[in-house]
Amino acid sequence: MRRVVRWFREGLLYRVFLARYGRHFVIGVLALLWVDGIEVALPLVVRAVVDGLVASIAPSDLGWLAAGYLGLVLLQAGGRYLWRMELAGTSFHCDFTLRQGFVASLLRQGGDFFLRHPTGDLMSRATNDLSAVRFAVGPGVVISMDAVVYFLVLPPILLWLSPSLTLVVVAPMVVVPFFVHRMRHAIANRFRWVQSTFSAMADKVQENLAGIRVVKGYGLAAEETARFDALGRASVRANIRHAVPDALFSPVLELTTFASLFLLLVVGGGRVITGSLTLGTVIAFQRYLTKLTWPMTAVGWSLSLFQRGATSMVRVDEVTEAQPSVEAGEGEVGEPLFPIAARGLTFHYPGVERAAVAGVVLQVEAGEMVAIVGPVGGGKSTLLALLARLHPVPPGQLAFGGLDAARWQPAALRARLGVVPQEPFLFSRSIAENIAYGRPGASQAEVEEAAARAAVADEIRALPGGFDALLGERGVNLSGGQRQRLTLARALLRNPELLLLDDCLSAVDTATEQRILRTLRDERRSRTLIFATHRLSAVRDADQIWVMEAGRIVERGRHAELMVGGGVYARLWERHPGGKVVAGAGPPLADWLPAVDAMLPGGDSTSAS
Repeated sequence: MRRVVRWFREGLLYRVFLARYGRHFVIGVLALLWVDGIEVALPLVVRAVVDGLVASIAPSDLGWLAAGYLGLVLLQAGGRYLWRMELAGTSFHCDFTLRQGFVASLLRQGGDFFLRHPTGDLMSRATNDLSAVRFAVGPGVVISMDAVVYFLVLPPILLWLSPSLTLVVVAPMVVVPFFVHRMRHAIANRFRWVQSTFSAMADKVQENLAGIRVVKGYGLAAEETARFDALGRASVRANIRHAVPDALFSPVLELTTFASLFLLLVVGGGRVITGSLTLGTVIAFQRYLTKLTWPMTAVGWSLSLFQRGATSMVRVDEVTEAQPSVEAGEGEVGEPLFPIAARGLTFHYPGVERAAVAGVVLQVEAGEMVAIVGPVGGGKSTLLALLARLHPVPPGQLAFGGLDAARWQPAALRARLGVVPQEPFLFSRSIAENIAYGRPGASQAEVEEAAARAAVADEIRALPGGFDALLGERGVNLSGGQRQRLTLARALLRNPELLLLDDCLSAVDTATEQRILRTLRDERRSRTLIFATHRLSAVRDADQIWVMEAGRIVERGRHAELMVGGGVYARLWERHPGGKVVAGAGPPLADWLPAVDAMLPGGDSTSAS
């Protein structure tokens, strides 16, 4: 019994519908039973009328029968409205609840989750899969209930009307259960393939739309069209394979019903001629067999809907039940935030053997300005993401204000941070709304002040509409430098204790960058700044400069100290004074590591970093 209860509670219907809207379900089912009961009774009224007409029934009796038929039809209409509102209507509430949970789960997840699930795949789950679940608990429930009622009620009525005729006309329907059993698994397996190919196709569409400038710029529209064509053809093949067993249901089931009707006409008609059966009974038989056509079709349809819904629910559960690598609501709220200390901080991206950050040792005090330089792929962005707690950090490797990062409540920690990513993201809203996104209650004056500190206020005012100008998708109507500075203004408006900048000024000119950094330096007493950059000219006044290569800090110090030391930083400066550090520019940092090792305590860059 416990197994049955557990199976029921884990089922799609209970989880999605009954657990939240049980009262609506009960009312809807009772109304549906009321409607089906009247539907079953109507052929008996017709039988009485036909047999009465043959027997020359009195006009008054015929009037009462007609009035009774009309009354039943009206009662049936009221019941039909009720079950549609309680079952079909409530299924939309179920869909709304599922979508809320789906989006809430996405917002809880860390960056590693989105590395495993492409955007197109998530969009497929949020549209196709959730719709399939709604159809299963809405129309699927109604259809299956209809089928169950008719299968339970119609055969006894047919046996009551004529047992021998019932055995004859129902014989072709014996094959239906075996056919349904064979088709059910085929539909489920092939529907999984359909959803998988749709996800791949949706992911490709999203990728091409996001990278349309690159596609157009390289003239690769034909190649991308060919790739999408291949995915589209794979999706068509999957749908055709799924359509084969799905399309067999209705024809096969209807064929058995028509065979039964044929036998009714031959056998039942012969008995009417011989007088062993009334004409009204044969007509009632015909109407009941016609009604059996619907449940026969409904069995296949409802099973198909439930199989799709169950398969889709598994895909939805993979998102809603996924445990975030960093729980936003759990942990302690520490005080103070500084110092920030790391000891042997190491991080691997999922499925990648090489560590993105390896054995990093660091300490940052309040009010300091820390610059991170090094070649592309050195681990700068990943280190900043770890400091922002966007990725999980093992206990004992990172601490804020003496409290281990694993014990901090991430939401409370991030409330005190301002993070500006390398790739700016802007919403399709006004410029003022984009800047105030992290602090919705900010006044217009505060928004404009933040824009001025990011050196973009004058350019915004020069735009048509100024701060009220609406942005296109991802800020397409702004330059790259303007987008970067808007995201910086968004972070500055929060007035964070710690500001993390991930090479967010790469698209602005050197003079503007210096102006912004000068403003940030003037505010350093109230704010700590850690920024990654490829411009060495931007790091001269930093309190600490970290040189990263292959995930490690291979050198650290102030500008003057590093220049005197003649190590990695000094050689980079000699080759690119005031310019950018790029991958492959000059000898690789690995060639200079022996010299760095000699300067570091213990002669080992790993332990010193």
